[in-house]
Amino acid sequence: MAVWGIVSGLTAAVHNYTGLVLVRFFLGFVEAPYFPGALFLLSSWYTREELALRTSILYAGSLLSGGFGGLVGAGVQAGLNGSRGIVSWRWLFIIEGSVTVFVSICASFIIPDFPHTTRWLSQEERAIATKRLQYTSGSHDTERGSLFSGVKMAVMDYKVWLLAVIIITKTSAGAVTSFIPTLVATFNYSRVDTLLLVAPPYVFATIIALAISYSSDKRHERCFHIVVPIFFGMAGFIIAASTTILAARYLSLFLMLGGVYGSYNVALAWISSTLPRPVEKRAAAIALVNTVGNIAQIYSPYMYPKSDGPKYLTAMICNAAFCLACIAVTLGLRWCLMNENDKLQMLEVQSAADAADSDGVKATREEIVDVNAAGGLVVLNPGFRYAL
Repeated sequence: MAVWGIVSGLTAAVHNYTGLVLVRFFLGFVEAPYFPGALFLLSSWYTREELALRTSILYAGSLLSGGFGGLVGAGVQAGLNGSRGIVSWRWLFIIEGSVTVFVSICASFIIPDFPHTTRWLSQEERAIATKRLQYTSGSHDTERGSLFSGVKMAVMDYKVWLLAVIIITKTSAGAVTSFIPTLVATFNYSRVDTLLLVAPPYVFATIIALAISYSSDKRHERCFHIVVPIFFGMAGFIIAASTTILAARYLSLFLMLGGVYGSYNVALAWISSTLPRPVEKRAAAIALVNTVGNIAQIYSPYMYPKSDGPKYLTAMICNAAFCLACIAVTLGLRWCLMNENDKLQMLEVQSAADAADSDGVKATREEIVDVNAAGGLVVLNPGFRYAL
């Protein structure tokens, strides 16, 4: 994060296109591990019944920055443009880069490591934190393998790819956030009023995301907490594609952001609860799904050519289609996980039968083996079932 802030701040020193490309390349290089790393850290501390809300709180920072980033930029432009001979856009990179470095240094003294390796926890606290994760994740934390084996298991597991499709369809539709100021600008208000109008949809999406994630954790349900909001997001894109009436189009922004990003964190939490162990596989899966999801940033800008304004019909139709695809794949993953749970039930019954002693008295079993785990065997606690 510190290097990320330094590279971002160096953008202020760019004077030509080549320099900008180089800075952006290294910026992406150091930024890439942050979000999957943050998700992995959360999944290493919180149970799957707690993860959606915590992920939502993490992502709230991103949503709120989208809403208020323009206001910060306007303030810098008004107050620092030309100060010490530096234009406002350079000041913006200097300030935000410096703040990032400062926060990262503070965070290095606060953010914990794994529960069993965090030094400022007592022995009892480490044991409690580790044990509750073992109980809810379905397997023991002692199973450790190589990084390569984790990547191999993630790549070979079909569930990872279904989750990746869910995320990429969401990020493809969610790319509209990059063009929210452009869409609001079509309302023909002043610059300040336009920036003020950008903020409320993001604030609304943040509140919706927290509420949906809280409900998902409380109800121990993922699928329909993704499907239902996405329906509203799809409705927002359809409204934006069908009318230029100001009130309706502004309402569509709330539906778009609330629908797509309201359930985005639930999908991210579903990754960790579906692929809890071994930790190497979970880490690789989180990174892989986020990598595939970010591919949307490559092609999505081309759906918004200036010539398509103010309706941006092509983009809105594509985004509605992405929402529909997300719904279909989400329901498909739920069906697959239901079948996996049935298999685990059969394995558990068979394991108990095999453990019966010669007198026909069943021995106590503390674990079952999921022979269907991609890339190798995974030891699971009895009673473990995938979250639906």
